[in-house]
This record gives sequence, structure tokens and C-alpha cells, in this order.
Amino acid sequence: MEVEYEGHRVPPGTYNLTLKAGDHSLKAEGQIRKTPGFETTTEEYAAYDTFMKEMEQQLTEMHQMVNRLYKLQQQLKELLPKPDAGTLKVRGQELLTALKTWDEEMVQRKSKAYDDVENYPNKLTANYLFLIGQTNSTIPRVNEPNRERRKELDAQWKGLKTRAQGFMSQQVPAYNKALWEAGIGALQITD
Repeated sequence: MEVEYEGHRVPPGTYNLTLKAGDHSLKAEGQIRKTPGFETTTEEYAAYDTFMKEMEQQLTEMHQMVNRLYKLQQQLKELLPKPDAGTLKVRGQELLTALKTWDEEMVQRKSKAYDDVENYPNKLTANYLFLIGQTNSTIPRVNEPNRERRKELDAQWKGLKTRAQGFMSQQVPAYNKALWEAGIGALQITD
């Protein structure tokens, strides 16, 4: 599945545009008009715009969490071989395994080539991005199958997000405390 997504089509209206190049910027006002022949109401445009913005924001949140927890994985991988980690190695390995399992549910890291999607199934972020791409349309209407699919994916994200928040608020801070007490340092939780 190849999906290129640059953002959804915005509803008709007047927009302020800014073009920046180096230290220069140019501002203009532009207008997007309704597509002739489409019987789309203002309410339908607004509902479509809201639906798309919510999914885009959700996908951004997913990607930020994936990146944040992947950085923690990399830090743990560097920390675990250190001889002074001692008994914290087992605990660190358990945390690393949990982070990897979560990551594997969020993204498919085995796909390296275009046709790898045939060999490795897509994960949540790719499925969500695919849904965004499929919903983005010249005719700004959200169909019922896309609403239903979003509910399924949102439910999946809700559980994964809860687990991710547990890593950030409980498991990693508890492990960091043990690392500090052992004089090793701590994992950096970044935004």
C-alpha cells in the first residue's frame, strides 16, 4: 500500500496565504469556491473538514508517541550491555521487550522495499494513514464505512495510547529511579 498524503482539501472560503523564501515573505488572500455541480452543503463541508482535522491530529499524536518511545528503546539498548547495570539488566530487558511489542503494534519496521507490504502486514499508523487518504476526496463527504473503520482504529489507538502513557508516567520513571539509585543515570524522556 503506497499512500502519499499532503493534507486534506479545505472547504470553500477565504484564506490568508503566506509564501516564505529565505528572509522574504509575501502575503495574499485567496478564495476557494465550491466545485460546480456538487450539491454539497456548508454543513457537509464543515463535517468533512472536522473529521479530517481530527484524524490528522490523531495521526500526528501517534507518530510523536512512536518517535518518543523509539528513542527510549535506543537508549535502553545502549544501557543494557553496560557491566554496571547489574540486576537492573533484567528489569531493563523487560521494559525494552514491552516497548518493542508496543512499537510493533504501531508501525511495521520490517518493510524496506515497495513490495514488502505483501510480506509484512501494515500496522496501526499505516492503516490510519490509509484511511485518511481514502477519505480525502474531491467530493467532501465522509461515508459510513470510513466512519466505522475510524471507530475501529480509534479503539485500537485508545488501548495503545493508554499503554504508551503508562510507559511515560509509570514504568520509565520507576526504572529511572532505580538507575539513579544505582548511580547509572537515567533514560531521557523527550518530547
